[in-house]
Amino acid sequence: MSQENLEIVQAAYHAISEADKRALRGLISRDITLKSGLLDDRPYRGHHGVAAWAETLRESWSGPLQPQADAFIEHGDRVVVLARSRVPGTETGIAIHLPIAHVWKIRRRKVARFDSYRSFQEALEAAGLRE
Repeated sequence: MSQENLEIVQAAYHAISEADKRALRGLISRDITLKSGLLDDRPYRGHHGVAAWAETLRESWSGPLQPQADAFIEHGDRVVVLARSRVPGTETGIAIHLPIAHVWKIRRRKVARFDSYRSFQEALEAAGLRE
């Protein structure tokens, strides 16, 4: 099961990188909860919530978010990811690379929860692991 979870998460990163909304929508559950941690700490719920979050990202940066997953740790129904996000600044257009960590929860072959953290340690602890 965890290899399948890893493949779902990798497909989600690919869909995000390619701005493939249709593919991403097919990977997430209807009742997904998303907490970005970058822009605000509020939860976004369901497909409409994910769309609202994506719109908030577009308004905050001058171009698309380009995540790069560097390491994956599978833990039951969760996948913890150490990543970097490349984003162009709104005023200068100069790309910055933000180190970030994600915890993906998979339920019934769909992403049920996505949480973003500012450090890998925070993500590991949230998933019940220690670095």
